[in-house]
Amino acid sequence: VGRVWPGLEGRTYAFADMVAAGALLQLGSDAPVAPLDPWLAMSAAVGRRTPDGSVWSPAQRLTAEEALAASVNGAGPVAVGSQADLVLLAEDPLRLEAEELAGVRPVATVVAGAVAHLHG
Repeated sequence: VGRVWPGLEGRTYAFADMVAAGALLQLGSDAPVAPLDPWLAMSAAVGRRTPDGSVWSPAQRLTAEEALAASVNGAGPVAVGSQADLVLLAEDPLRLEAEELAGVRPVATVVAGAVAHLHG
């Protein structure tokens, strides 16, 4: 980051500051340049690791809860009768380390309240 934005590293991707200020943060990807994978974005926001493994601006790390909220477009909890689009996971992403988030895969996908796909 310092190579591209020397002296500005602490002001880039200031996710924690935005959340603290009350901004509605939305994570995503740079698809098609980067993989369309929300778990990679969550992993990056929680871990803030550079390619060499060091932590970049650790004060701007999000919690797993904050990263998940920023990945679901502000959708609230699913309740009985919800016409939900959701995924069923084999593990709780809120209990995983940042690096483990990148490997989360769905067990099933539900669209408009009906099972659309069971993942192998």
